[in-house]
Amino acid sequence: MPASHETEALRFLDSAIQHLAHFVHSRCPRAERQARMALERLEGLPSEGRLDSVCEAIEGLLDRAARS
Repeated sequence: MPASHETEALRFLDSAIQHLAHFVHSRCPRAERQARMALERLEGLPSEGRLDSVCEAIEGLLDRAARS
């Protein structure tokens, strides 16, 4: 993955994690939407398997937090 794609991916990943943390602590629906939007943006970027695994893990955490 080129450096520019890597930087962009890290920004979206950071955003998803921050919004996930906010959602878990506050139950703010906007934070959940923002986290999911960041993950969607990551889907559009070329990536290696590791990034896909991390995104799936974050999505799983969002799903579990939304059900609880």
